[in-house]
Amino acid sequence: MNIDHLHTFLEVVASGSFHRAADNLNVTQSTVSARIRALEERLDRRLFVRHKNGVEITGAGRRLRRHADTVVRAWELGRQLVALPEGLRSVFGFGVHANLADWVANPWLDAMRRAAPDVALNVDIDYTEPLTRKLEDGLLDMLLVFGPRTGAGLVIDPLIEDELVLVSTYPREISSGWLDDYIFVERGFEFSAAHAEAFPDADTPALAIDSPAIALAHILAHDGSCYLSRSTIAEQIAGGLLFEVEGAPRFRLDTFIVRPQEPLNEELIESAMAALRSTVGVTV
Repeated sequence: MNIDHLHTFLEVVASGSFHRAADNLNVTQSTVSARIRALEERLDRRLFVRHKNGVEITGAGRRLRRHADTVVRAWELGRQLVALPEGLRSVFGFGVHANLADWVANPWLDAMRRAAPDVALNVDIDYTEPLTRKLEDGLLDMLLVFGPRTGAGLVIDPLIEDELVLVSTYPREISSGWLDDYIFVERGFEFSAAHAEAFPDADTPALAIDSPAIALAHILAHDGSCYLSRSTIAEQIAGGLLFEVEGAPRFRLDTFIVRPQEPLNEELIESAMAALRSTVGVTV
């Protein structure tokens, strides 16, 4: 099966239009049509229903979508392995939850480069579910995430027992409503639900940020309050830059390493786990 055909199929799904897909792929619309037609003939199934204002994916197309994405990603990974320059023996893919990336990614890269200088490294920053799918599909070798789901063939190792605490740049107690300086740090559905349950009468905060590091930098520069993980702000609390808000509820925020039960390279997994533990200050 032609990789270009699958790549084109995924682009049509993403854009919802043969015309937009052609623009994005820098090919003609007739080329896109020909590739989709060839794919449909090969599978003996219609993948799209054409409309005047775009296309609608069929049931067969939806079933193909994930498998096509896996095949295209696996092909790209294979191309990377084949194209490795002299002196590099392998590629290691590390998936990091978006809320942990600012804290973990660069130190882990530094530690891993020292431990395995002959390995090409790929850091994929996303959320738990898409990262887990990539691990299951063999496109990543190890994850660092919150609240992973269990799955056949996966090993889950706890790394850090942590909690989210409400901190402020000045001492204060919890109040019934938010102050104007409160920042809601996005952490996914589970935290949003727990947050709403803990503060059922509070208005929607005026500012929401998807990065804990940006939220921390913002309140340190402009004053304010937000929920942050205790392990990442110990220095600021000890130095009197941040204060834990008295009476505020706390939320569990444990992190886990997820890896295949039968990895392709056990030695690299051990090196990557050791580098991660040294990065976050955990000893075994």
